[in-house]
Amino acid sequence: PRVLFVGGEFHRKGGRDLVAVASSNDMAGVRFDVVTKSKRIGETPANVVVHRDLDAASDGLQDLYRRASVFVLPTYADFSPNVLCEAMAMGLPTISTTVGAIGDIVTDGRTGFLVPPGDTDALRARLRELLTDPDLRARMGRQARTDVERRFDIRQNVDDFVAVLHETRRRGGVTRDAADPH
Repeated sequence: PRVLFVGGEFHRKGGRDLVAVASSNDMAGVRFDVVTKSKRIGETPANVVVHRDLDAASDGLQDLYRRASVFVLPTYADFSPNVLCEAMAMGLPTISTTVGAIGDIVTDGRTGFLVPPGDTDALRARLRELLTDPDLRARMGRQARTDVERRFDIRQNVDDFVAVLHETRRRGGVTRDAADPH
């Protein structure tokens, strides 16, 4: 099994918590791929592989997504991290935290799990649950892919946004002068 973490700001994105979980005895046989630009992440156990040279569109990062069993982002401060949608689009169940609007992306118990920030016991338990139950992992991964395609498709969202603007203008809610600050 492989766990993937992608976070440019290792500490804010909860990387230390994930390394703490990776250090536990029950995770010794699990590979943790950590993608970050952060220089200082501290000591890591042998099952943690740090990747600092991967960019968002790189083949190497895409390969890590394809090889991953679970995506984890135990962030302390985020609003709506795109990386969760990217992982879900790759059919990965995700584990993240209850901060910001993450609950609008990850549906707890359906596409992954949400845990309180800083709760490494809950993070470890949910990760263990996914790693030991391939059927649950597959079901959540399929649902994650379906949800992200349905709810976060850029073409559909642009069409919906334009329709709202047209309807608002039709009702007289927005005039050209009100919408243009110049």
